[in-house]
Amino acid sequence: MKKILFFIFLSLVFFVNAQSQDEWVLAKQKKGISIYTKEIFCDANKGFNRDLVLFKMVNSTNAELQISFKLNRWINGICLNCNLNYEEYYRTYSILPNQTIEGSCLNFRQSNLSLFVKFNDVNYNNTNPKVLTKYTIENLTVVD
Repeated sequence: MKKILFFIFLSLVFFVNAQSQDEWVLAKQKKGISIYTKEIFCDANKGFNRDLVLFKMVNSTNAELQISFKLNRWINGICLNCNLNYEEYYRTYSILPNQTIEGSCLNFRQSNLSLFVKFNDVNYNNTNPKVLTKYTIENLTVVD
């Protein structure tokens, strides 16, 4: 009986973890644009496995919209760019009417719809790894 209960417990833990990786969380919303995020594990074909934050942008209007926001990033608890306001810390997207764009493990390098968290691979050895510990989306602007 204890083995069965233990198996059920492990199954529930696995299910909750798997489910939480599949859920988008609303991060910001403004003028018909919704920005969602989710943290996922990416199993790399080449290189090291990694954890990423993916972004999904939803334009619920009938107009093409240009959006821009500043992405503040904390690495190992220290904000790298909170007090800096350079263009390189901003992300800009053009989203067609009623269009959804989203990042994935397959397009994370090309789409600018992801954020690197950390390498998550047994073969990755680093005594001082750089880990994204927090991020915020600031200064969201939406222009049609």
